[in-house]
Amino acid sequence: MTILTRCSLLSLALLALPAAAQTQSPLETQRYWFELGAFMPNVNSSVRFDNKNTGRPGSSVDFEDDLDLADRRTLPTLLFGTRFGDNWRMEFEYFELKRTGSRTLSRDISFGDADFTVGTSINSEFSSKVYRLSGGYSFYKTPTTEIGGVLGLHITDFIIGLEGQASVNGGAVALRSERKTQLAPLPTLGLYGSYAFTPAWDISGRADYFTVKIDQYKGRLLNLQGAVRYHFNPTWSLALGYRYDDYKLDGDGEDWTGEVKYRFSGPQFTLRAGF
Repeated sequence: MTILTRCSLLSLALLALPAAAQTQSPLETQRYWFELGAFMPNVNSSVRFDNKNTGRPGSSVDFEDDLDLADRRTLPTLLFGTRFGDNWRMEFEYFELKRTGSRTLSRDISFGDADFTVGTSINSEFSSKVYRLSGGYSFYKTPTTEIGGVLGLHITDFIIGLEGQASVNGGAVALRSERKTQLAPLPTLGLYGSYAFTPAWDISGRADYFTVKIDQYKGRLLNLQGAVRYHFNPTWSLALGYRYDDYKLDGDGEDWTGEVKYRFSGPQFTLRAGF
């Protein structure tokens, strides 16, 4: 099933829901909202950096299996949103994942121009900062149901590195720190929707996808989110949801040549204050 098919089915499902609630959902009346969340993803990260001096492909390194980085973390998240008129909205979100580790290699690894051999003790890092800015327009809106399209920008700042005894381009073995940083701005297109069963309970969902090629760099991003929310009163609410993010970046430029695959998914709790 393609991404467009999934988004179409989500829209049709939300449009088919009844809109007979007696009171307007707080989501439809709030002009500003702040969300603090706890995201508990399962993380999978795979990296290959090629040797630009020789053109030799690097090793595909699984940072969880090969380097023993934690595959699950609890991350704080921050989101701010606002409405412009009845149909326009804007949101900004931020969260950060930082992981470091140390492990003795069980196989040889080529990473950039450094060669780390089996039995070498390696310090590793895979960190990311995610910024999401999006603007949306609700093309279907009632007191209980809202469906819209969204144009966004996902900016991810990657820091990826290995440190240990290594030979460089076949030379003598010495302490080597190979560290790459990459800022990945990826535009996205998507759909969002929400439906209120009662003034206190609602469900919401969102899907974003885009693939882009700029010069010698290519990126793809898929973001899927869904949540069930309970409103304690018109201002405060608590949601339990699930989130899935999948990145793939390919580079063949001056900064780096290789591939980064990065996927995280898991439950998310959010506390929202809306005004």
